[in-house]
Amino acid sequence: MTIRGREAWGPVLMMGVLQSALVACLPWLMERTGLSAGVWSLILSAGMIPVLLGAPLWGRLVDGRGARRVSMMASTLVLVGFGSLLLVLGTGLEGAAAVTCLLAARLIHGIGAGGVFPAAQRMAVVGARPEDWSYRLSRLQMSVHAGRLVGPVLIALAAWLGMMTVLSLAGVLALLLVTGSRRSGERPSRPDVAWESESVDHGRQPWLAGWPYYLMALVLTASVGAVQFVLGPRLTAMAGVSADMGSSLTAAALILASVVGLVFGPLVHARARTNPVLVVIWGGALLAAGLLLGYGQSLPAMFAGIAALAFGAAVLTPWYGSLLRQRYPDLQGEVAGRLTSTHTLGYIIGTLAGGWLLEISPEQPLLALLLLAPALVMLAWRARVFIRRDRIVC
Repeated sequence: MTIRGREAWGPVLMMGVLQSALVACLPWLMERTGLSAGVWSLILSAGMIPVLLGAPLWGRLVDGRGARRVSMMASTLVLVGFGSLLLVLGTGLEGAAAVTCLLAARLIHGIGAGGVFPAAQRMAVVGARPEDWSYRLSRLQMSVHAGRLVGPVLIALAAWLGMMTVLSLAGVLALLLVTGSRRSGERPSRPDVAWESESVDHGRQPWLAGWPYYLMALVLTASVGAVQFVLGPRLTAMAGVSADMGSSLTAAALILASVVGLVFGPLVHARARTNPVLVVIWGGALLAAGLLLGYGQSLPAMFAGIAALAFGAAVLTPWYGSLLRQRYPDLQGEVAGRLTSTHTLGYIIGTLAGGWLLEISPEQPLLALLLLAPALVMLAWRARVFIRRDRIVC
């Protein structure tokens, strides 16, 4: 792995660890603070707003100042935000004071998170040919899944070590990942582009120029965000267990999703390079996920649905990300920032929808996932028409 690769993977691993740890312990967070699922959905969603607004700006900074410098600044802010959240939980604040302090911690975290992914994605594709970008991005996505695997594993240890202890361990691990990646860098990444490729227009592009891709990103992440928020309370109620045991079940489901994404995303992209084949693969997986999660009334069905959703997302995300970057190869940072912003908006919508769905339909809160695969396949067809119009070969 290149030096840039190590620098990219560390902060992304950190993000996976911290995000998955919080999702896995959501039942405990609700019990610890006395705040409802709806309030926690608002807290987590509010922390995504700085990512939504700031990621495109971070992306432009990546193109202009270099990915390594942006990665260092953004990672520091993420660590400060998570440390502030631990401080609030450690003091045992409740009610309005807890909400205020938790919101502040999540906002700091969100400001930094908006810069981590654009910087990492730029470092991941530098020096690669355009036809290899989807594979490079799928490899970077492995680090996200690896982090999402570590986070729930730590939360699963809470039954023996206590939840505050394992959350503190997650913070220490995140710090080590970031500092280790910084030490691996022997030189800062430069803002110049290390490849030559054709594009439609190398100038800054309006958002609507790539709307099919951005809409695919929005639909997918909104669905994943809703599933992530619903998962903990749903598994806890389905199994009829305590909040701590429900957190362990949630951690197990997230571990399964991380293993599936970690293994099969790069595997598929290394072997399947044609668009029709990839569409069939991720479309079929997401259709199965919608059926299992929408109608599932048992733990095995829910776990199978999570695995299918993780598989489909691991194949789909690098696919549309690579196609969009091929349109604007000289704007890697800006494209990555816009995708990060779009993904964040999807997670905000999904998180808010998850809290709402749990309250209005606790028995089958994920029926809407039946529409996920058909909607994305239609957008993929629209994207192909869009590509042909611009005479870009995918």
